[in-house]
Amino acid sequence: MSAIIQANPLEKLSQEPLPTGDSCVLIIFGASGDLTKRKLMPGLYNLACEGCMNPRFEVLGIGRTPMNSEEFRKKTGEAAAKSRDTRGFSESGWTDFEQRLNYMVGDINDPSFYPQLRTRLEEMERTVRARTICSMCRRPRP
Repeated sequence: MSAIIQANPLEKLSQEPLPTGDSCVLIIFGASGDLTKRKLMPGLYNLACEGCMNPRFEVLGIGRTPMNSEEFRKKTGEAAAKSRDTRGFSESGWTDFEQRLNYMVGDINDPSFYPQLRTRLEEMERTVRARTICSMCRRPRP
């Protein structure tokens, strides 16, 4: 049995707006690595452009590569602009999004790093007033 369905090109498809997430601080361990540049940043940028990201959503990238937040924003922005996973990249869209990005040098295997991380999170949480989510973007140890 077959059916013929005719579409009316004048009928507009209605799409519900996507939900906006809660405010939070997303910590990305291994933020200077390839996975963050190729997948995470394009995905987060897309969410922000679609209006799914709360205005109080912040990212704290942590990596062993020495750089400051400005350098982190520049490197991830260049990668997002080239990524096939980024939808409709624009400089103005990135400028709005990159304000949410922060970077901190640290080695998660060094116990003296964690008090520094705590201090940084306490500073960020004063303005964001949100929960913390962690993402591990690092190679497993052999």
